[in-house]
Amino acid sequence: MVIAVYGLASQTKALPPDSLAQKQQERLYTMPEFVVSATRWQVNVQQLPSSATVLTSADLLGTNGNTLGSALEGVPGLFLKSYGGPGSVSTTSMRGMGAEHTLVLVDGQRYNNVRDGQVDFGIFLLQNIDRVEVLRGGFSSVYGADAIGGIINIITRRSGSKPSLEAEVAAGSYGMNGFQVSSDISLRGIGLQVAAQREVGGGNFEFKFNDGISSNILLRQNSDYTLNQVQLRADVPLLPGLSMRVSSMVDWSERGSPGAVLAQTSGNKARLRDNGFLTQASVEWTVQPTLLVRLSSLFHAQRREYRDPLASGGIDDGQAVYSDRTTTVTPHLRYVLSSSSSVNLGAEYSHSSISGNEVAGADRNQESLFLSSDHVVEFSRALFYQINVYPSIRYDHFSDVPGVVNPKLGINLGLVRSEGIRLKASYGKSFRAPTFNDLYWKSGGNPALRPERSLSFDAGLVFSSNLFGPLEFEASYFDIRTIDRIVWSPDRSGLWTPKNLQNVQSSGIELIAAWRLLDDHVLLRASYSNSDTRKTGSGSLDDQTLNRQLPYIPNEIAGVSCALNLGRATIRVHHTFTGFRFSTETNDPRFVLAGYSKTNANVAVRLTEHPFGSDMRFEVSNLFNSNYQLFPNFPMPLRTFALKVLFDY
Repeated sequence: MVIAVYGLASQTKALPPDSLAQKQQERLYTMPEFVVSATRWQVNVQQLPSSATVLTSADLLGTNGNTLGSALEGVPGLFLKSYGGPGSVSTTSMRGMGAEHTLVLVDGQRYNNVRDGQVDFGIFLLQNIDRVEVLRGGFSSVYGADAIGGIINIITRRSGSKPSLEAEVAAGSYGMNGFQVSSDISLRGIGLQVAAQREVGGGNFEFKFNDGISSNILLRQNSDYTLNQVQLRADVPLLPGLSMRVSSMVDWSERGSPGAVLAQTSGNKARLRDNGFLTQASVEWTVQPTLLVRLSSLFHAQRREYRDPLASGGIDDGQAVYSDRTTTVTPHLRYVLSSSSSVNLGAEYSHSSISGNEVAGADRNQESLFLSSDHVVEFSRALFYQINVYPSIRYDHFSDVPGVVNPKLGINLGLVRSEGIRLKASYGKSFRAPTFNDLYWKSGGNPALRPERSLSFDAGLVFSSNLFGPLEFEASYFDIRTIDRIVWSPDRSGLWTPKNLQNVQSSGIELIAAWRLLDDHVLLRASYSNSDTRKTGSGSLDDQTLNRQLPYIPNEIAGVSCALNLGRATIRVHHTFTGFRFSTETNDPRFVLAGYSKTNANVAVRLTEHPFGSDMRFEVSNLFNSNYQLFPNFPMPLRTFALKVLFDY
């Protein structure tokens, strides 16, 4: 089965299945055949030059929780960094890099905010996401700034060709409750989709507190949350070969910001409010079978407000308000030279601005040009039967920081046809542009900052076979070397300010396997990554942090999962292990966050069929009550439960 993808000239639309159970059974064990993130065009995952993981709609549906943060937990090579339970701030680290080194896309367009270059996955709800493509490695030669550690491309659902209605209600531990509803209609060939989702929780989960004198079970304070999201989408066929898609998403949330737990009692009253508006439009035109044109645009506005009424310096010192806006236009064409060769050419213009009480008002214009191509050479033999080559280059010019040129070359070789053995490798440059906080923070921003630059290499071996069922295995090695890394540090007067001080090297291995058994009724998955991320250079001769592991980044991450399809019931179990992490830049052994294991499980049962379908789903997170922290003194929940009932028509 080929999964429909959102590409430059893809005319394929994913039709909504008659029921959620059918949706699960059609997609649960299907390995995705194409991704679009790597080249801005459809590429078979087996032929990619770098390692990739695709979360299908069934993977997302089978995840505990309702946010993208919970769905990303356990993705090979990705470490989810959360400051608490549901609704808390959550970011990602890929291949040992920072959250600001992961480029997040929505339908192929940049989503990272210009304030700090990050995305909070803790408030990004899953509704209407068709799939998520996670590509590891540098991709600035295709997408520009921030794609040093990798890319997360969130691909939304297409509007259906026939009317449908889906709804869900949920309730769970510590006051969690919520609902979601979505409807597809077709009006004179125009596909329309409306969706809304809300989740509320008290957040006062239990955790184990130990101050070295006594150990107690406490309740997290000031950790309630309210998440809301509304989406509108229209797919419009204009003329034969010409179509348009328009989508808008509004989200708003309010939650407590309880901070670190340092004592058995806490009076923290800090609050965090987020508001976002995203609208995208794209026109796709098949000029002729060999020439495809796409024009896409985006407007993204975000506002974040932090208030702490108990701040010692008064109300002015206890609040931070930021508003940022980005407008982007991207024309892009693809010319097919032959059945085995094509060229992609595009440009991008972006204007960003920010205002707030802690950052000087600023604007940024960005103009970019990118060129890439893909070539395949086939040989009619069993050994060394195919060569895929992916050269790409991009130039980015900024109005407030120096411009950057980033080339890259990727290659994928088919070695043994009968065993599905392939060798892949890529080598190229990437960069991260300084954020508005880095440049214009009123108390110490540095307008003289240069972009961080990186040189990355990765290579991998893919093996596919049939051992009592399809078996796929991938082993990869990566090496990312970053110079001019931006570090915030105090000057002689004690004022914290950012400088291009660090050189960092991150290297390691990733092992990924999937095995389908008993006519696809059993799916086993396993992954293991081991990375070493060290500071290799700085501006100080007596730097005690030189050649030390960067804090809060684990050396080891492993995961094992099992999904059983029992007809009307589906059982999933997912177990992860995260190794220890240093919590100081000097790697002081007295301040180490211990490694931990965590197990999530869920059971989904189909209750009724046509014309009204219904499913019941029971989730258990942290099944064995692991006591762990991702950051010092920020406790994570013990065992929690959730019950969901889904309806469809």
